Amino acid sequence: LPVMKVQDQFTPATYNDPDLTERLAGAFKTAFGKTNVMEMEPVMGAEDFGQYGRQEPKIPICIFWLGGVSPTTFELSKKEGKPLPSLHSALFAPEREPSIKTGVTAMTMAALELLE
Repeated sequence: LPVMKVQDQFTPATYNDPDLTERLAGAFKTAFGKTNVMEMEPVMGAEDFGQYGRQEPKIPICIFWLGGVSPTTFELSKKEGKPLPSLHSALFAPEREPSIKTGVTAMTMAALELLE
């Protein structure tokens, strides 16, 4: 039987480049309005995506979160202090059409901003 040895059993926290983050936040505020772009408290979340910013040559990276629930559901969650299901939860159920449209618009705005 083959022998498997697991190495590096962790994914380091993702680090958003501050300048890139500010630049993209500005583009998103233009596209969606200032009240629809929120600064979140930092978390020690790890994503495979974060590895891109750790390779040589180092390139700036920024991961952003896209809201996927209705404004009513979001406000109710804030009011009751009940967290929304996370991306990897079996209970995660985004509103498909507005989430996809917003995601496509966000990625398009990011590309237009960065490619000038």
